[in-house]
Amino acid sequence: DWATYSEVNNAFFTVERSADNVQFTQVGTVDGAGNSTTLRTYALTDEQPLRGTSYYRLKQTDYDGRSEYFPVQVISNIVRGSLSVWPNPALDKNIHISYTGTDLENYAISVQDITGKVIPSSVEPDGDGSLKLDIDENYLHKGGIFIVTASDGKETLRQRLMIQ
Repeated sequence: DWATYSEVNNAFFTVERSADNVQFTQVGTVDGAGNSTTLRTYALTDEQPLRGTSYYRLKQTDYDGRSEYFPVQVISNIVRGSLSVWPNPALDKNIHISYTGTDLENYAISVQDITGKVIPSSVEPDGDGSLKLDIDENYLHKGGIFIVTASDGKETLRQRLMIQ
């Protein structure tokens, strides 16, 4: 969102985005008012924002092609989803994991007991978008409580898992 109080020969605005504050790409354009001496408000929505930190800048272009850049704005886009571990409580080693924010492809999955000790485990795709969690059977005893952790370096998600 931005506003102007006056415009002279304003053809259009361009919103640009960058992941590194160096290389910018165009998100979209909005027509300017041409010539105006009244308050005018503008907005453009980034329909495919980057995760994490993004840098946005506004470029204003006149009818004659001259343009001006305005200061970069830093936006933090943290998408929080929900990590699901099911069934929970689990009856056996048939345990699944999914995440509503995105897929878990770039996440490291680990399992700890309630003391923080890492429990041997592995994950594999289950075909329906979830992952099958395989916890070493030597640790699957009735009443066991685990913490399943998924981390991609930007966010860490945790879910408690009980064995029934």
